[in-house]
Amino acid sequence: MVVSELPYVAYETTTLLQQRRVSALRSGASEGHRTGVTHFGLWDEFLVITPLQLVVALSMSLGVEEGRIRVKPSGDSFFEVDINGEADWLVEAINGPNFLPALNGQAGVFGAKLVVSHSAALAANSTDG
Repeated sequence: MVVSELPYVAYETTTLLQQRRVSALRSGASEGHRTGVTHFGLWDEFLVITPLQLVVALSMSLGVEEGRIRVKPSGDSFFEVDINGEADWLVEAINGPNFLPALNGQAGVFGAKLVVSHSAALAANSTDG
């Protein structure tokens, strides 16, 4: 029974992250939130995911367009990830408790299990508004 509930839990968590993004975009349009490049690292415990598959999993779990996501392999199934043009909400979401369940719900389709190798931070900050 637990196995049959995992896709639902992953979907529910993904939906929460996507709703958080929409809320941040609405409030940020009038408040001038910081935007830039969100940088973080991931590692695939099962050593199977490709950079393209990781882009798809990140896009699906966060609700961010695939074109904004850059994944660079850094050896031994480690990946450096940059997501362009998003705001502070993304750093908070990636460093929060809901990110890995949502991401692994999507990455599991490819047989992967991901862990964060270094926390998210916002680089090259600018002010929108």
